[in-house]
Parts: sequence; C-alpha cells; structure tokens
Amino acid sequence: MQQLIAWSQQNGLVIHDDGSVTPNPQAPQGPGGAVAQASAQAMLAAELADVLARATAVDQSTSKALDMNAQSVGSGVAGDPADPGQHGQPADPGGPSQGGHAPA
Repeated sequence: MQQLIAWSQQNGLVIHDDGSVTPNPQAPQGPGGAVAQASAQAMLAAELADVLARATAVDQSTSKALDMNAQSVGSGVAGDPADPGQHGQPADPGGPSQGGHAPA
C-alpha cells in the first residue's frame, strides 16, 4: 500500500479514503499529458482494488480463525454462558434444609 501511495504521488494522483483515485490538481502534469495520467489512474485503481480485496480476504480469514479459537477456549471455562452445566445455579429451594432438620 505504501508503494502505491508513493507511486500515486510521483504520478500526480491522489488516493482517497474510499479507494478512488483522482488527478491531483496541485501536481504538474507529466510527460504524455492527460492521456498518460488517465492510464496511470486506471492502473492504480486496479492495483488498489486488488490490494484491498486481498486485505479483506485476510481480515475475514483471521476473524473466522479468532472466532473459532474463542469458541474452543470458551467451551472449557467453568461458568461460561455457553456451558449448559449447573455452574453458579442456586440450590433447589424444595430440597433438604441446611441443618438436616425438617421445618417445624
């Protein structure tokens, strides 16, 4: 990405936050004029789309792996909400009293 940013600056182009590419109105137009700049703009936009697609794929893959890891780790923790066991449940109020004596 850093290489694409440097290349865009050298060729009088601006990369916007949304991934779009436009000519930099402040930069002098290089040899070849507007046609060369339009070609460079199209090439840069295609390269950016490829880099962003690869970054998105890595992000989704990493996110999925982290989710699976969290589920795996979380299932072995006592008192975990995902664990259907009896952890942290109050005693049955209908059961025997603490002293073992029947109520009077």
